[in-house]
Amino acid sequence: RTGGGGGFGDPLLRPTEQVQQDVELGFVSVQAAKRSYGVALEGKSRRINEVATTKLRKQMKQARTRRKS
Repeated sequence: RTGGGGGFGDPLLRPTEQVQQDVELGFVSVQAAKRSYGVALEGKSRRINEVATTKLRKQMKQARTRRKS
């Protein structure tokens, strides 16, 4: 089995540690983690930037709300 399917559930609710692990395993890129899951990873260690991730996920949720209106 491989990643990259349609997924299950809201990507913004996926635990950040699981997204980080997906990047480490090569299922998604650092850019896709940010764009699709709202998870900001930094540096070669790909450490989760909790502050940036919280802000990004909030912005992404707000953008969804605006599009639905």
